[in-house]
Amino acid sequence: MISSTYYEHLYAAHIVDKYMKYVNMTITIPKELKERMRKVENVNWSEVARKAFEEELRRIERSKAVEEIDKLRRESKVKWNGAREVRKWRDSR
Repeated sequence: MISSTYYEHLYAAHIVDKYMKYVNMTITIPKELKERMRKVENVNWSEVARKAFEEELRRIERSKAVEEIDKLRRESKVKWNGAREVRKWRDSR
């Protein structure tokens, strides 16, 4: 008899597959790193890599957003000073 946990896992996998499409990707790592990874049990290295890729992409996207904001600020004809604006509102209380 198959356990209910097995069916729950299949259902969860179906839901994930339905909404997220995965592709395979090959990366090259040093042989010694691969040997160290092989010695560690119960680690999903694909998940570790996915999280690292996501984190790096978020960092890059934030950096690009900051650059775009800085560019807009430089090109703006309105000169706005955040510290001066905060001081103005604090003094008006």
